[in-house]
Amino acid sequence: MSIDVVEAPECASLLPAESVPMLPRRPAFRARILMIVAINSLLWGAILWLLLGCAMPSAQSATMRTGGITMPPAGWLGYCGRHAGDPGCGPVALDDRRWRELEGALSSVAHVMRRHDRREQWETAGKTGDCEDIALAMRADLLGKGWPVEAVRLATAWTERGDYHVVLTLDGARRGQGPSTFVLDSRFDRIMTYSELIARGYRFHMRQAGRGPYWLTAA
Repeated sequence: MSIDVVEAPECASLLPAESVPMLPRRPAFRARILMIVAINSLLWGAILWLLLGCAMPSAQSATMRTGGITMPPAGWLGYCGRHAGDPGCGPVALDDRRWRELEGALSSVAHVMRRHDRREQWETAGKTGDCEDIALAMRADLLGKGWPVEAVRLATAWTERGDYHVVLTLDGARRGQGPSTFVLDSRFDRIMTYSELIARGYRFHMRQAGRGPYWLTAA
């Protein structure tokens, strides 16, 4: 008896030939397909990395970031109303003694020979110094007299002539007046106010923050 051997059809032939998806044999088309697959893999990998990175704490998270000025809590306002002498509740009270110390800091740098150094190397002025060096010398003088470090702050500005300049600033209230920003500027032989310098054409750029190495953009 003879047995007819029937060969099993290949898997691909189980479907009609026209329903089997086939990649064209052109190398350029295959290269484009492979490139699309690779790009998709990179994109999904980047998304996964971002998601994991946001979930994990970074080294910078140990430092609190602050933004602009906002209204204090009502409890703090009440505290300052009861304890107006607390340094954190208002500007420095510029009594006669404090005012003389400011004038003394300004006059103490009158002997400094001005030099214009294009290098960004700030140092406390000695016999010579640039504007930032002189501002640092006035700051050191006031800190040595016990002024709080958050009260005396450096600031940068463009003068009315367009020169970039560094001054020393402080917020204080004098003779029962409202708070003002006073400026010790090596270009002038008297204490100036912020509003006076603005009227002269100054454009302030940045101001040192009260604490730490940070600076704030001048409004």
